[in-house]
Amino acid sequence: DERVWTHPTDYAACQAIADVAREAEMQAIRYRSARDPKGANIALLTCKGFAKAKPLEPHTWRIRIGSLGVQAICEFPDKRLEFSRTAFADPRLANMRWVRGH
Repeated sequence: DERVWTHPTDYAACQAIADVAREAEMQAIRYRSARDPKGANIALLTCKGFAKAKPLEPHTWRIRIGSLGVQAICEFPDKRLEFSRTAFADPRLANMRWVRGH
């Protein structure tokens, strides 16, 4: 069923698996990333997967979308993540306008 589990826009099969896992009282699911086949993801089904009940230090991030891609900016501590427009080879974004204000 890999084809339905890695579909780029239809999450129904994955949601069904998560429902069964919750019924079986599983706390997490480790799975292959649909967008990065070499990577792995973990879906936490309960809050028990977090080490602490609250974040140790809250951070505020701003997201900037521009004609060349996306930036995630944290001012304190100073951190920046950048993703070029080509990093989003996702059919849901094919018609997205990459201009400010849209």
